[in-house]
Amino acid sequence: MKIKKLAPMQRVAIIISTLMVVGGFLIISQIYFSYSEAREMSNSCYDKGGFPTIEKSGLNIDYFNCDMN
Repeated sequence: MKIKKLAPMQRVAIIISTLMVVGGFLIISQIYFSYSEAREMSNSCYDKGGFPTIEKSGLNIDYFNCDMN
């Protein structure tokens, strides 16, 4: 079986495509874990009988408070 040599533009296209797939996977993973963290904190607060207050900036949780009134 012969191995076909790739043209320079094909190499660049493959590299860019691979980087986009990996980057997309990392972004989606970060979104999922941020959501999971906020959900877990909220559920824990509800289980204690409180009402959660969450402030998010992008993917980070900037403020969390469990109001126990």
